[in-house]
Amino acid sequence: MRLGNDIVDRAYAGQQHPRFAQRILNTQERLDYESMPRDTEGYDRIWIYWAAKEAAWKAIQQQRKTLFSPRTFAVDLEQEQVSFEGETLALRLHVDGDLVFAEVSDSPWSRVHWRYTQFFSEPTASDQSQEARRLALSLGVEILGCEEADLSVSKVDKIPYLQAEKGQRSWPLSLTHHGRYVAASLTY
Repeated sequence: MRLGNDIVDRAYAGQQHPRFAQRILNTQERLDYESMPRDTEGYDRIWIYWAAKEAAWKAIQQQRKTLFSPRTFAVDLEQEQVSFEGETLALRLHVDGDLVFAEVSDSPWSRVHWRYTQFFSEPTASDQSQEARRLALSLGVEILGCEEADLSVSKVDKIPYLQAEKGQRSWPLSLTHHGRYVAASLTY
C-alpha cells in the first residue's frame, strides 16, 4: 500500500519563475496548461500538477528511492491518475479557495482517509510539523479505533508511518504542509 500527498497554499505560492511550467510539465501537460486562460483556472492548474507530482513521488518513495524530477511524472487529470516509469497510481484532488490538495495511492480510496487544517496566523515550521502529526494521530483514533496513547508517528528511511503496539503494527502515512495548511493521509 503506497500513499503520498501534497498541499499548496496558493496565497503563499507566489509568482512562478517564467520557466516554471517548462521545468515541471511534460509536453502533454504543458499543452493543456498553455491552453488555459491566465486567470484563476490557469493559475490553479499549475499547482494541481505540482501537488499531484509531489504526491506521486512520495508514494513511489515508499517502495523505491528515486530523485524528484517533476517532468517524469505524467498527470492525467481526466483519468485521475499519475504515471511514473510504467507504474500508474490513482489521483484524488481537493481544491477549495487557496487550498490545493493532491493524494496518490495504489490502495482503494475506501481505505484512504485524510484530514487537513488551516492556521489563521503565521505558523512556524515546528507548528506545522506538530499539527501534521496531531492530525495523523486523530486519523488513527477515528479510523483504526486505537487509543491515541498507543499510537506514534515514526519514520523509516524518511518515510512516515503510523505505528501501534510499540511498532508491532504500522500503516502508511503521508504528511504535508505549506503556508497556512497542514494535512495527513492514512491508508490501512
